Amino acid sequence: MLDKAVESGVSRFVHGSTIGVFGIGHNGPVTDDSPLEPDNIYGITKLEGEKVVRTYFDKLPIAIARIAETYGPGDRRLVKLFKGIARRRFFMIGSGENLHALVYIDDLIDGLRLAAARDEASGKTFVLAGSEAISTSEMIHGIAAALNMGRPKLRVPLWPLMAAAVVMENTLRPLGIQPPLHRRRMNFFVKSFKFTCREARSTLGYEPKVGIAEGAAATAAWYRQMQLI
Repeated sequence: MLDKAVESGVSRFVHGSTIGVFGIGHNGPVTDDSPLEPDNIYGITKLEGEKVVRTYFDKLPIAIARIAETYGPGDRRLVKLFKGIARRRFFMIGSGENLHALVYIDDLIDGLRLAAARDEASGKTFVLAGSEAISTSEMIHGIAAALNMGRPKLRVPLWPLMAAAVVMENTLRPLGIQPPLHRRRMNFFVKSFKFTCREARSTLGYEPKVGIAEGAAATAAWYRQMQLI
């Protein structure tokens, strides 16, 4: 794609990366300036993709967008979470105080359009996240409210399930069996991100507008329309 973009003389190439290149923040929330420490194959390959893209900076006007957890109509990644809350099958694992940098789809699209249009974006890397970080507890409360459900009250400790995930990975994967519980899935209750989107705000004029209440309501409505919950 980069070679064809050079040949075609495109005016801007916006590369979609992920905040996963930062890792998950074992020592506190990941911020805009945190070191790049991807801890799974997705984040590792995304970081390698960024490195390839950077070799074209002198050939093509490029902006790199590190995209946060995206949700909204059209997204199916959170269907299981919404469905679990709607059917009263969700339970909190751990404290629920780890932070999520959710970005609603409309805000993300606005950021990508700005990265494609603003001359100042060329050669820069931006985090595109929501207006503020919210805890897992706040996220679940927002989704429950959007579904007209009470907040889930059942909570279990993190460490026994994390230990079980490690055992399953080490015993089942060598046998070619996908473990039903694995550490990446548990990261929902572990990872912690808190971004200011400083570069995107100052250079692009990026200002995310949709919070969890509005975003969760729109997402729930679309899931219902598509008969997913």
